[in-house]
Amino acid sequence: MNTELRSGKKIESLEGVVDTKGKRKQTEAEKEEDKRKEEEELRKAEEFMDKVYEAREKIYHTKLHIDLTDLEMKLDTVFWPGGCFVEGPSSKSNLYFWSTFGLSSPVMPNEFDRHNLKKVYKVDKNNKRSQTISFDVTHQKDPLKVSPSLAGYGFEIVVVSKKNDRYKKSNWPYLLFESFVEKIFFSKWNIFSGVEKFGSCTYQNIDFGRDFPSENGSFLITPLDPTLLPCEKSDFELPNGKLRILVASYITQDELEYALKGKGGQLLIEKFNESGFNYQISAPGRKSVNLK
Repeated sequence: MNTELRSGKKIESLEGVVDTKGKRKQTEAEKEEDKRKEEEELRKAEEFMDKVYEAREKIYHTKLHIDLTDLEMKLDTVFWPGGCFVEGPSSKSNLYFWSTFGLSSPVMPNEFDRHNLKKVYKVDKNNKRSQTISFDVTHQKDPLKVSPSLAGYGFEIVVVSKKNDRYKKSNWPYLLFESFVEKIFFSKWNIFSGVEKFGSCTYQNIDFGRDFPSENGSFLITPLDPTLLPCEKSDFELPNGKLRILVASYITQDELEYALKGKGGQLLIEKFNESGFNYQISAPGRKSVNLK
C-alpha cells in the first residue's frame, strides 16, 4: 500500500477513495449528509432572519406607530442582504416616516466590496427608468467590530417630516439613506458607538441635487426622543440583540457650524429646546433657530 501511495496511485479497495497523502475522500453518502446538514443550517438561518424581521416589523407597527400596511420598497434605493428602505405615515399623528429596515439584521455587520457594486436598471409601468443598486457580500474581509449584545449594527435610522411637507414627494430621505448606508458599509463608520458616547453626531453636506431646497444638506443624528415624536421609546430588544432607533434631523448651515465650532450637538439641542422647536421633525429649507 505504501508503494502505491508513493507512486501516486489511488486505492479503490477502501470504503472511500484514498489519495497519495493517505487522506480518504468522502463517499457519496457522506456528501449527501453534508449537503443535508448545510441545507438544514440554511433553513434555520432563514427562519431566524424571518423571526427578526417580523419582530422589527411589529415594533414599527405597535411601538413606533408607523403604518407599514402599504409597505413600499423603492426601486431606486440601495438594498443589502436582509435589508431595504421603507416608509409610511404615523398612525398617531400628522407625521410621515422613512426608515432603513435591516441594519439590525442578523447578517450584519458584514463586509462589502465596492468593486462588487452592481447597477441594474428597471422600467416601471409608466415607462420611467429607475436604478437599483445592490451589493455582493464578501465574507473574507474583516467586518466592523460591534458589541455582541447588539442586533446587527445596533440601530435603524429614521427621517420624519410632516405628512404635507412639500418636499416629501421628492424622496430625498432615500438619497440620504443611500449615502448613509454606503459610508457605514465601506468606511466602517461606527455610528452607534459615536451616538452612545457623545449623545449625537453630525452627517454633513449630502448632495441632493434638484430634489432639495439647496444643493446639499446636513443632519444631526440622535436617539429618537419619545417626548418629541409619538413613539413609546427608542430602545428595543430583537431576537438577535438590542435595537436603537436613531433620527436623522435636517439642520441648517448655521446650526451645523454652531455644532462644529466647539459647541457640540448637545448644546445645539439645548438651543432647539429653548426655541420650542421640535428638531426631530425635518423641514428642509427652514430658517435657523436663534443661536445667540
